Amino acid sequence: MLQNLMRGDNSGLDYSDFRDSSVNTARYRGDRSESLYGSPVLEPAHEEGRITQVRFYVDYDDGTVEKPVQVQAYNDGHINTTKPTQEDFLNELEGHLAAIRDHREFLDPLDDLIDEYVYQAFGGSFASPEEVHRERVNRAFSSLVNNYFDEDDYQDEERHVFESIIANTGIELSKLDLEDDSYPNVDEDETLPYQDGRIEEFFEKYAVTAEETTRPDFDKLSSHLHALLHQRWDTPLEIIEEAIDDYALR
Repeated sequence: MLQNLMRGDNSGLDYSDFRDSSVNTARYRGDRSESLYGSPVLEPAHEEGRITQVRFYVDYDDGTVEKPVQVQAYNDGHINTTKPTQEDFLNELEGHLAAIRDHREFLDPLDDLIDEYVYQAFGGSFASPEEVHRERVNRAFSSLVNNYFDEDDYQDEERHVFESIIANTGIELSKLDLEDDSYPNVDEDETLPYQDGRIEEFFEKYAVTAEETTRPDFDKLSSHLHALLHQRWDTPLEIIEEAIDDYALR
């Protein structure tokens, strides 16, 4: 998310917390002009571990010359830069981090949300068909991102930010009575693109198993999500802010 807000070019990713306890850390480095995250070399690390550090470059003008500065963002919240910067750069970082923290509940990773129900929903094992379900849901959400967001607005490694926002916002909307007149009036004939039922399955299983509530009305949920996503947004956080305002989520 920080990389997206700062329009950064990714140059490195570190992974840890692997399901296989024999592996501690995997570190990847690439050319900032390339899509590091899109490389198939990283697929096993992404599927089996968690990103613990992101390194990206931003162009910074200190008043004398514009120069590329590498930002190193760690999962514990601390930030490093590879070159000295002025107070304005620090203020920009601080502002973005504060905004991210303020919207944190809408940024839980999709895989973490799946973890909240998959063990119970599929009979007590993380083996197949649980992994088949996980792969299909991830593929469906990835397809939604392709449908609603211009690839020029994000890099491959940022795709999961949009997936998280769609999933978390949908979970919050599924808890509401969307027929209430206080919520936006949407065209119920306009819905999310069909994804072989995987998106509906995700929201249903999450509601019934993780939240222990009733099955959501997916047709209505789909219409409201479509109306929210089918707009032009400058940053991912604007989607969350619009949902909070329109649906009184706080």
